[in-house]
Amino acid sequence: MGIISNKELLEQINSYFSKYFDDEDKRLFDDLENYKDNNRMFLPLISKFIVGMLNKKLIENAVQNINRFIEENNILSRDDFINKYINIDEKAATNVVQYEKDFQVAEKAFQDFLRNRILNSFAAQRMDGKGRFIIRRLFKAYITNPRQLHDSTIHFVFSLFKPDYKKWYQITPTDFGEMRNQVDSTSLKSDPRFMISLLRAICDHIAGMTDNFAVSEYNKLYGAEQEI
Repeated sequence: MGIISNKELLEQINSYFSKYFDDEDKRLFDDLENYKDNNRMFLPLISKFIVGMLNKKLIENAVQNINRFIEENNILSRDDFINKYINIDEKAATNVVQYEKDFQVAEKAFQDFLRNRILNSFAAQRMDGKGRFIIRRLFKAYITNPRQLHDSTIHFVFSLFKPDYKKWYQITPTDFGEMRNQVDSTSLKSDPRFMISLLRAICDHIAGMTDNFAVSEYNKLYGAEQEI
């Protein structure tokens, strides 16, 4: 979205993490400089670099912590761990998989930077607001007239309501017409169990949408072909 430049992002990563780079990290980071003016190459490479570096640091420290944990608790086998588990300090066990303290501080500071510089920016917040608006409107359209739901979601509604309902492969086009006739009927809408099933199915349907599909569905339901 152009909220932050590639140059600024590299500068920030360097300022937070450069002292933790190993030789491989330094080589990969230097390579990124060559692609900072080519978004098509830079974006997947920078994503790969960040995820790879963070995972590597987490794994390296976790391995050290696990070995230390094994020594401190004199665990020689799986059975040892099972037998001693009840007496092991819970905090010591849950803190095994984590970054080393200094790196933890740097990673948290980087998260804060990304949140304030990108997520809380005008452009990102406006897009976030647009997304919430589209989700609310989709939900309103479906709950007001559930006959507009896709075939698979209509079937899911009745599968939730009646666990012994026909399986997907048993459904005919005529069955879908009958389901659409029933899904909006007063008798079923007055049944709390059915409404719970309907609401659950609508929520799952919207939650499974990609951004592009949600916008496309909004346009189809409300006739808003122009950008909103």
